[in-house]
Amino acid sequence: MDLLGYSARFIGSALQPTGGSPDAELFSVASRMAKAVVGDHVHVLRMYTNVFIGEKAVQWMLQEHVAESEKAALALGNKMLRAGYIYHVFNQHPFENQKLFYRCNLDPSKCPQIGGNPCPWEDFQKLPSEFASTTFPVEYRG
Repeated sequence: MDLLGYSARFIGSALQPTGGSPDAELFSVASRMAKAVVGDHVHVLRMYTNVFIGEKAVQWMLQEHVAESEKAALALGNKMLRAGYIYHVFNQHPFENQKLFYRCNLDPSKCPQIGGNPCPWEDFQKLPSEFASTTFPVEYRG
């Protein structure tokens, strides 16, 4: 046992709670979700690396039977957010079933990255044409 009341072991680059603790279950869902939905997206010539979209995360939770309904998926997402495993890229929104960008923070020793990076024009031109489906010029709420 450690000072937090549960044992922990280092897996890859993330400190994972072990045992039957609620944190272990949340960490497990967050890490599985990260592998499935995290990617790079562009919005208004700004590159957001290692992010996921709230809508896609809710869809994943429903498809993988992690949550039984949208309401349950939102509750689980907000539980992960309060536990610090996920966060809105600007820390301005709770977890929502919207076109909002979130990041995972599965390693508590690392400081969360806030915001996006300017996307150099050369990189923007190299993006595949399907990136258009992941940009949100009108609907995106930041």
